[in-house]
Amino acid sequence: MKRSGLPYRFVENRDGYISKHALATFIHEVGCASGEESIGLLWAPHLSVSDYGAWGDYVLSAPNLGAALTRSAKAISYHSSADRIDFQVHGPLSWYGYRFGLREHIAYTDIAFSAVGVFLSVFRQYLGKEWVPERLLIDTSKPVGGNWADEVFGCPVHWDQSALGIVFSSDVLEVPARDRNAVATIEDIARERAGGPPISFSEKVAAVVRLQLDEGAVSAERAARNLDIGVRSLQRALSVDGCTFRNIVNATRIERAKELLRHGGIPISSIAFDLGYSTANNFSRAFKSQAGLSPSQYALASRGEVQQFG
Repeated sequence: MKRSGLPYRFVENRDGYISKHALATFIHEVGCASGEESIGLLWAPHLSVSDYGAWGDYVLSAPNLGAALTRSAKAISYHSSADRIDFQVHGPLSWYGYRFGLREHIAYTDIAFSAVGVFLSVFRQYLGKEWVPERLLIDTSKPVGGNWADEVFGCPVHWDQSALGIVFSSDVLEVPARDRNAVATIEDIARERAGGPPISFSEKVAAVVRLQLDEGAVSAERAARNLDIGVRSLQRALSVDGCTFRNIVNATRIERAKELLRHGGIPISSIAFDLGYSTANNFSRAFKSQAGLSPSQYALASRGEVQQFG
């Protein structure tokens, strides 16, 4: 996780932004560390959309399989800003495909296997664990260990295809849910994901900076590496958005400081240290410049609001 630029808290928590490059690098690093040349095939049968929080609950609470597939395609923007889902019905056969936003990465084949495992879990929630599609389409060449794919997924696997997807009988689209799942709405996803992943480049950089603050080490070099670009490219892209890396770091620090001050019970000196300020005085000056109040004044005002509405 460290080599991928990801904080350890992602082991337990679902919240936070993970760039495509960081995710792909994480998968690659796991494969290297475990000595598994096709790590995606190893874990694909154990992946499930039910692990995706409110997004997965929303998909699986659909009344039938066709509705679940439609929901996943329409709500993909809450899960990823770059990936796309395509669901098409062509007479007796239907096609469900997934287009990952980063196909050039060395770990893409394992990403493809992982994606197949996740969306197969949607089908099997409605059709049973033993169900298999007509065939799977993989948009990459067969890797070392790829001969196991047919056995792992239980159906023919076709390589070097134009897109990643599942071909299956249209007859199953009306099959209702086997178990009644907790009802989730698109609003539930919005609340959990705060409106979805970041869209603009500056929003993505701010999300990466928030992760760096958790680890106590903020740098443009690490942010650029997490996004798979050079530092100069990062600076130029931010300039197009009308800001600088320093602007984003300062604003993100202050927003995090406000959250911690509203939370209460944390000494101002500890907040200053955690956010990377050299002294509490430097933090106080920066905070007042941005917020118009000193940290202690802001904390007192926030406690008053909590008492009034809590």
